[in-house]
Amino acid sequence: MAKRLSVAQIIQTDYYAFAALVAPLVLWSMYFASLIFQQQLLVRYTAIFVGISLAFILALAARLWLFYSVFAQGVEASAVISQVVFFRGRRSTGQGNIQFKYQFNGQDYDCSTQILKTRRTEALKSEDRVVVLIDTNHPARAFIRDLYV
Repeated sequence: MAKRLSVAQIIQTDYYAFAALVAPLVLWSMYFASLIFQQQLLVRYTAIFVGISLAFILALAARLWLFYSVFAQGVEASAVISQVVFFRGRRSTGQGNIQFKYQFNGQDYDCSTQILKTRRTEALKSEDRVVVLIDTNHPARAFIRDLYV
């Protein structure tokens, strides 16, 4: 049975998908908090909040569509992780970066992806071999398959 792409795994692993989901939640929490505490400061900006929220929702939908299209039409290849870095500090969100190298149609590619710190991403180390799915329309774009299924 083939592994299926998981929206939950994408959001838990991909930094951009996570940020696009969380940003409107934070925005609307601020909005409703201002209503609860009867500080009508943010109420006059309702249209702006709606517009920003829609922009983030569209960004999330576009990111999910990108994953689904690459996983549906992409080409699998072997890759070698060259670097795994998680940013440290008190204000760190657990964000990191994975860089990996692969070949496609005889050409070498060096790719990186912004990720969140999870058990799966922490388990990856330099020189690990992984399977990536390559976007055939943009071969410099690839995703590590097992992080998102």
